[in-house]
Amino acid sequence: MQKPRILIVEDDAQIASLLTQALKEAGYDIFVAFDGEMAANIIEEVQPRLVITDLMMPVMDGLQLCKHIRDKKIGVPILMLTALGDSKDVVQGLDTGADDYMVKPFRLSELLARVRALLRRAGGTDAVTVSSIAGLTVNHASKQVFINEEPVMLTATEFRLLEYLLLHRGVVKNRMEILEHVWGMHFDPGTNVVDVYINYLRNKIDKPLGKKLIHTYIGLGFILKE
Repeated sequence: MQKPRILIVEDDAQIASLLTQALKEAGYDIFVAFDGEMAANIIEEVQPRLVITDLMMPVMDGLQLCKHIRDKKIGVPILMLTALGDSKDVVQGLDTGADDYMVKPFRLSELLARVRALLRRAGGTDAVTVSSIAGLTVNHASKQVFINEEPVMLTATEFRLLEYLLLHRGVVKNRMEILEHVWGMHFDPGTNVVDVYINYLRNKIDKPLGKKLIHTYIGLGFILKE
């Protein structure tokens, strides 16, 4: 089965790399353009199921790209990312042809949820909606968690943390990365909120499983693996 194609249009190489890694891990086939003109030149060849575009870019910005796509009668959903959060910018982006809008900085978990929603509305195939490891099953669309087919009740924050670790399984994530992507804001580096929620998850996931999935790497961070 072919993976849904997503075209990322982002002139910031670091953000483009972050989005590429997260979306590939979520089961999508990723193409990247570093400005609107490049995206406009390849979109008909790539035939993406979704376009994620920055607003402020050189050569051709996100608004001009949206207009180009709609003028070409290409019905692909467009998710616009921008540092501009003024309501008039939101309205202008949506009026130009964007289907959804996210303001930077954003949580990757929320972006992935927006991607799934846009693909569902467009009749596209969702990517990985269910992840499983060692008796743990997570349905990303319905936000349900099961251990050996028995439902587990998690708070919204616990679910975001579990989902983030699961989507990055086998990769050590430090506390600041987790804070940024799960809580979506910058905390005092000395806060212990990540450790508190890791312990919550261990009580709800590791203990019922009877095996350790969430591991601590002292001085480095946390990793979810068998």
